[in-house]
Amino acid sequence: MLVREAACLSTASLSTGGMVVAATGLCIAILVAFAAPAWAERIENTDLKYTIELPTGCRIERRAGQVEATCDPATGSTPTFQLPKAKALLFEIDAEQVPEGATPYTEEAFRAEVADAVCGTAEARLDGVRADRTGKGAMVFTASLTCPPVAMLGLDERHAQVRYHIARLHRYRLMARVPSARAEQHRPAIKAFLDSFKTTAE
Repeated sequence: MLVREAACLSTASLSTGGMVVAATGLCIAILVAFAAPAWAERIENTDLKYTIELPTGCRIERRAGQVEATCDPATGSTPTFQLPKAKALLFEIDAEQVPEGATPYTEEAFRAEVADAVCGTAEARLDGVRADRTGKGAMVFTASLTCPPVAMLGLDERHAQVRYHIARLHRYRLMARVPSARAEQHRPAIKAFLDSFKTTAE
């Protein structure tokens, strides 16, 4: 059984974890498959031309151009509202239209911005950077990051997997971040999230 919900979001600009996204008049269609397993919430954005799947047991927030799922890193389920996102198991996708005449996005740009965008500091360790071209001509940049502890904020070391999908008309930034002590526990869920992403145009 599928339930379809449409939500239109007005022009907005936001900054989360160093990422800035601008979007206009977005209509997000959410498909929830109740009979499917835990990894069952399929989100389709018809304006930004993508689909992705998120865990239904987590707290999901939708904003203009962005969807986040915040999960308890111990259980992978809905966290208490007091749990900061910086300490959570966090899944995030930011999407935007590419402005006309925009400078092509390069691996150098990816390397320059991703640490601060994901970890809030350029001192994060960046590993396994790859740049691959898809059959449709899009560039896909992937990397693993280790975010250093921040004692004054009570943050332990965190691990993140990042995938930027740069198409001709749209750019998509996918990120999954978790305290490093729980990284192995949630590796399958993180892989499922990243692998579920699909573009519906271009």
